[in-house]
Amino acid sequence: MENRDVRITGRSTRLVDKCIQDLFTNGVVIVFDHYDHSRAHRDLFDRVMRRLYSEHQAYMTTLITVDKPNRTIRYEKQD
Repeated sequence: MENRDVRITGRSTRLVDKCIQDLFTNGVVIVFDHYDHSRAHRDLFDRVMRRLYSEHQAYMTTLITVDKPNRTIRYEKQD
């Protein structure tokens, strides 16, 4: 039986990885989920933020700024 509400492909995990890679490479990322729906965008944004807090907590208080309504994350690179 196929359930179209279940999304277990691993693609969102790869998108989280790509968002974080783009953030540290380009200094900014706008989070968009492949399942083009506002709830999916919010969920992916929350997953990216949880991963950042989990793996890059030292940057979160000083170098990363978040604009949640626009799903934008910025990283201020230190030279």
